Amino acid sequence: MKKLSVIFFAMFMLTTQVVANSHMGKRFYMQKLASLCREDGISDGGKFARKHSQYEWDELKEENKLIQEWKKICPSATKVFESMRRKDIKNLSDFVWQYASDGELPTCN
Repeated sequence: MKKLSVIFFAMFMLTTQVVANSHMGKRFYMQKLASLCREDGISDGGKFARKHSQYEWDELKEENKLIQEWKKICPSATKVFESMRRKDIKNLSDFVWQYASDGELPTCN
């Protein structure tokens, strides 16, 4: 029984971490990118994330091409993308993966 409790606790912590990162990515998008991306026709974070599927976002991440792709999607925010900290990149990556074209529907505008 104790082993089961430890496994459940570990799964809960891992799940919480993923949600927290995508939540922070959403927050980053709303604070730093939303107004700039609107200039490029990206009306909300969901539209930004739905540019690719989860698999495609994974491929871009593995090839270290996320920032390059984000600049293509939202060129008005190039300076923001170039000054991102590692944790911001991770969080925004988690956000676009979670709300990709084959992922969940976001609730941000």
